[in-house]
Amino acid sequence: MSPLHQSMLAVLGALCVYGAAHLEQPQISSTKTLSKTARLECVVYGVAISATSIYWYRERPGEAIELLVYIASDGTVKMESGITSGKFEVDRIPELSTSTLTIHNVEKKDIATYYCAFWEVHSSRQL
Repeated sequence: MSPLHQSMLAVLGALCVYGAAHLEQPQISSTKTLSKTARLECVVYGVAISATSIYWYRERPGEAIELLVYIASDGTVKMESGITSGKFEVDRIPELSTSTLTIHNVEKKDIATYYCAFWEVHSSRQL
């Protein structure tokens, strides 16, 4: 397959550690034919995925990293302004502790490194 007919979606094996809670992206990279669909996974460890928000970022070569979309702990999905509607889809599978970013209709401009992240909320109590 010629380089003109495929697009590389790079996914760094991200490992973000805070205490015992962390996440991993099991796929090191994904190569998809143009106009196809790509799915990237993020596995959360040490905290219930349903109790945290998962954020998906993209870093194109030579550009700053940007937030694309996130799924809140209540399941609400929020697409950032300026992101093409219907291009990205995010969900989570609580029984697998996994969030999936789906990229529809892969194009050359989708060549990037994609990251997932989460915020772990801590509360302090006074006794």
